[in-house]
Amino acid sequence: DVTIYRVDSASTAPSPDGFSWTTAYPDIQSAVNAASSTGGGEVWVSAGIYTTTTNPVLTMKEGVALYGGFAGTESARIERDCAANITTIDGGNARRCVTGANYAVLDGFTITYGSASPGGGMYNEYSSPTVTNCTFSGNSGSGMYNSSYSSPTVT
Repeated sequence: DVTIYRVDSASTAPSPDGFSWTTAYPDIQSAVNAASSTGGGEVWVSAGIYTTTTNPVLTMKEGVALYGGFAGTESARIERDCAANITTIDGGNARRCVTGANYAVLDGFTITYGSASPGGGMYNEYSSPTVTNCTFSGNSGSGMYNSSYSSPTVT
């Protein structure tokens, strides 16, 4: 059984654990770290704009699959609607958006306003994540940069 961690930018849960939409994490990285610490899992992210003051905004972890496009009420991944529920990782024109990882998934996100050279949107070094249903736009230093034996699967 895969453990699911939920993220909602509007979450005000006093002790977020991500196990329900009511107790969702307010930021993606906390959910990714929680999933990684237990050996992996899925992170479901509701519509919204996710940014931070740290660089990068998101560091993916091996064995963790991230899915955007949720309204914040779903009980099954098939119920999400990426077109209606835009889920954005925003670098604020000041930092990289995403750093990839092996055996990791990024699915259903808009990656925008990343700023780093190379790889403002996403940087993969010795990592080959699966990137699906994602839009890269407005990034400086390239939307995605792959080096050092990286070969992500992008659809």
